[in-house]
Amino acid sequence: MKLAGATRPVMHVVSIARIWGTALGLQHPGLYPTRREWRAQADLVADAVKDLERRGFEAHGRVIGSRHPSKAIAHAARDARCDAIVIAARPMPRRRRWVQGDDVRGVARRTDVPVYDVPLRQADEMIAVYIADRLESGDSLEEALDGIVPGP
Repeated sequence: MKLAGATRPVMHVVSIARIWGTALGLQHPGLYPTRREWRAQADLVADAVKDLERRGFEAHGRVIGSRHPSKAIAHAARDARCDAIVIAARPMPRRRRWVQGDDVRGVARRTDVPVYDVPLRQADEMIAVYIADRLESGDSLEEALDGIVPGP
Protein backbone atom coordinates (compact mmCIF):
# COMPACT_ATOMS: atom_id res chain seq x y z
CA MET A 1 0.00 0.00 0.00
CA LYS A 2 2.86 2.37 0.81
CA LEU A 3 4.50 1.61 -2.54
CA ALA A 4 1.37 2.74 -4.43
CA GLY A 5 1.30 6.13 -2.73
CA ALA A 6 -1.43 8.58 -3.67
CA THR A 7 -1.57 7.57 -7.36
CA ARG A 8 -3.91 4.56 -6.79
CA PRO A 9 -2.61 2.34 -9.61
CA VAL A 10 -4.47 -0.71 -10.89
CA MET A 11 -3.49 -3.76 -8.84
CA HIS A 12 -3.13 -7.21 -10.42
CA VAL A 13 -3.36 -10.13 -8.00
CA VAL A 14 -1.87 -13.39 -9.28
CA SER A 15 -1.75 -16.71 -7.50
CA ILE A 16 0.07 -19.76 -8.80
CA ALA A 17 -1.53 -23.21 -8.69
CA ARG A 18 1.63 -25.28 -8.74
CA ILE A 19 2.01 -28.16 -11.22
CA TRP A 20 4.56 -30.61 -9.87
CA GLY A 21 6.85 -31.88 -12.63
CA THR A 22 6.34 -34.90 -14.84
CA ALA A 23 6.20 -38.67 -14.43
CA LEU A 24 8.65 -40.54 -16.68
CA GLY A 25 8.97 -37.46 -18.86
CA LEU A 26 5.22 -37.30 -19.51
CA GLN A 27 2.63 -35.01 -18.01
CA HIS A 28 0.71 -36.92 -15.38
CA PRO A 29 -2.79 -35.91 -14.19
CA GLY A 30 -1.90 -36.68 -10.57
CA LEU A 31 0.68 -33.88 -10.60
CA TYR A 32 -1.84 -31.17 -11.52
CA PRO A 33 -3.68 -29.10 -8.91
CA THR A 34 -6.98 -30.62 -7.80
CA ARG A 35 -10.30 -28.80 -8.08
CA ARG A 36 -10.11 -28.07 -4.38
CA GLU A 37 -6.64 -26.52 -4.77
CA TRP A 38 -7.84 -24.40 -7.72
CA ARG A 39 -10.85 -23.27 -5.68
CA ALA A 40 -8.69 -22.43 -2.65
CA GLN A 41 -6.35 -20.34 -4.83
CA ALA A 42 -9.33 -18.60 -6.47
CA ASP A 43 -10.79 -17.82 -3.02
CA LEU A 44 -7.47 -16.31 -1.89
CA VAL A 45 -7.31 -14.14 -5.01
CA ALA A 46 -10.93 -13.05 -4.63
CA ASP A 47 -10.34 -12.11 -0.98
CA ALA A 48 -7.22 -10.10 -1.90
CA VAL A 49 -9.07 -8.27 -4.69
CA LYS A 50 -11.96 -7.44 -2.33
CA ASP A 51 -9.51 -6.14 0.27
CA LEU A 52 -7.75 -3.93 -2.27
CA GLU A 53 -11.05 -2.60 -3.59
CA ARG A 54 -12.15 -1.80 -0.03
CA ARG A 55 -8.98 0.25 0.30
CA GLY A 56 -9.85 2.25 -2.82
CA PHE A 57 -7.78 0.47 -5.47
CA GLU A 58 -8.98 -0.90 -8.78
CA ALA A 59 -7.96 -4.57 -8.67
CA HIS A 60 -8.04 -7.60 -10.96
CA GLY A 61 -7.09 -11.16 -10.09
CA ARG A 62 -6.43 -14.52 -11.65
CA VAL A 63 -5.01 -17.93 -10.87
CA ILE A 64 -2.36 -19.38 -13.16
CA GLY A 65 -1.33 -23.02 -13.31
CA SER A 66 2.40 -23.42 -13.85
CA ARG A 67 5.41 -25.66 -13.22
CA HIS A 68 7.58 -22.53 -13.03
CA PRO A 69 5.99 -19.92 -10.74
CA SER A 70 8.67 -17.27 -11.21
CA LYS A 71 8.37 -17.49 -15.00
CA ALA A 72 4.54 -17.29 -14.82
CA ILE A 73 4.65 -14.26 -12.52
CA ALA A 74 7.17 -12.47 -14.76
CA HIS A 75 5.01 -13.15 -17.84
CA ALA A 76 1.82 -11.97 -16.06
CA ALA A 77 3.59 -8.76 -14.96
CA ARG A 78 4.87 -8.14 -18.48
CA ASP A 79 1.40 -8.74 -19.99
CA ALA A 80 -0.19 -6.34 -17.49
CA ARG A 81 2.60 -3.77 -18.00
CA CYS A 82 3.29 -3.58 -14.26
CA ASP A 83 5.57 -0.93 -12.79
CA ALA A 84 6.44 -3.06 -9.74
CA ILE A 85 5.97 -6.61 -8.49
CA VAL A 86 5.23 -7.37 -4.84
CA ILE A 87 5.53 -11.01 -3.75
CA ALA A 88 4.43 -12.36 -0.38
CA ALA A 89 7.00 -14.94 0.68
CA ARG A 90 7.51 -17.13 3.71
CA PRO A 91 10.97 -16.85 5.23
CA MET A 92 12.99 -19.98 4.37
CA PRO A 93 16.31 -21.27 5.64
CA ARG A 94 19.12 -20.67 3.15
CA ARG A 95 19.66 -24.39 2.51
CA ARG A 96 15.99 -25.01 1.68
CA ARG A 97 15.94 -21.94 -0.58
CA TRP A 98 19.00 -23.32 -2.40
CA VAL A 99 17.41 -26.78 -2.90
CA GLN A 100 13.81 -25.69 -3.57
CA GLY A 101 14.51 -22.43 -5.36
CA ASP A 102 13.60 -18.87 -4.52
CA ASP A 103 10.68 -17.48 -6.51
CA VAL A 104 11.43 -13.87 -5.55
CA ARG A 105 14.94 -14.05 -7.03
CA GLY A 106 13.62 -16.05 -9.98
CA VAL A 107 11.12 -13.30 -10.83
CA ALA A 108 13.77 -10.60 -10.37
CA ARG A 109 16.07 -12.42 -12.85
CA ARG A 110 13.30 -12.62 -15.46
CA THR A 111 12.05 -9.02 -15.43
CA ASP A 112 13.33 -5.47 -15.54
CA VAL A 113 10.58 -4.34 -13.15
CA PRO A 114 11.53 -3.84 -9.48
CA VAL A 115 10.56 -6.84 -7.33
CA TYR A 116 9.69 -6.43 -3.65
CA ASP A 117 9.14 -9.29 -1.24
CA VAL A 118 7.06 -8.88 1.87
CA PRO A 119 7.07 -11.41 4.71
CA LEU A 120 3.98 -13.58 4.84
CA ARG A 121 2.27 -14.06 8.17
CA GLN A 122 2.65 -17.47 9.73
CA ALA A 123 0.42 -20.14 8.18
CA ASP A 124 -1.54 -20.80 11.38
CA GLU A 125 -2.42 -17.10 11.72
CA MET A 126 -3.54 -17.02 8.08
CA ILE A 127 -5.69 -20.11 8.55
CA ALA A 128 -7.30 -18.64 11.68
CA VAL A 129 -8.11 -15.40 9.84
CA TYR A 130 -9.42 -17.30 6.81
CA ILE A 131 -11.69 -19.49 8.96
CA ALA A 132 -12.95 -16.50 10.96
CA ASP A 133 -13.77 -14.62 7.74
CA ARG A 134 -15.59 -17.62 6.27
CA LEU A 135 -17.58 -18.16 9.48
CA GLU A 136 -18.54 -14.48 9.61
CA SER A 137 -19.80 -14.71 6.03
CA GLY A 138 -22.23 -17.44 7.10
CA ASP A 139 -20.33 -20.57 6.07
CA SER A 140 -20.45 -23.61 8.30
CA LEU A 141 -17.22 -24.82 9.90
CA GLU A 142 -17.07 -27.70 7.40
CA GLU A 143 -17.38 -25.27 4.48
CA ALA A 144 -14.74 -23.00 5.99
CA LEU A 145 -12.32 -25.90 6.40
CA ASP A 146 -13.07 -27.30 2.94
CA GLY A 147 -10.67 -24.93 1.18
CA ILE A 148 -7.69 -25.64 3.43
CA VAL A 149 -8.00 -29.13 4.87
CA PRO A 150 -7.75 -32.06 2.44
CA GLY A 151 -10.76 -34.34 2.50
CA PRO A 152 -10.72 -38.14 2.82
